Amino acid sequence: MPGLTRVNGGTGAIELIGRDIDWVLIDSTGIDTTPTAVDSNLEIAMRVVEQYGTVTIVGTPATSAVRFAVEGLSANAAVLDTALAAAISGNTPATTVHTGLSGAVFA
Repeated sequence: MPGLTRVNGGTGAIELIGRDIDWVLIDSTGIDTTPTAVDSNLEIAMRVVEQYGTVTIVGTPATSAVRFAVEGLSANAAVLDTALAAAISGNTPATTVHTGLSGAVFA
């Protein structure tokens, strides 16, 4: 790993990611139900999102919602909604894509 020179002159190990990271929030009925099962709604959602970027972090699903950190996302919320609705039968997901962070909030 490359070193990072800090303001105080010390160094810290870092890993550099080459593309932007977007935070994707998916509200989808049942995404928190048996998330570790094969072909669960969580697994299906992750496979769909991975078609548009590299999922680097998967949050813990809770109350029909999950958040992913996605590197190099090439789709917007409407595209993801359509793809998710086609993949997860009987579901109408709502997706929010946050393209950055600002202070303590998603931008």
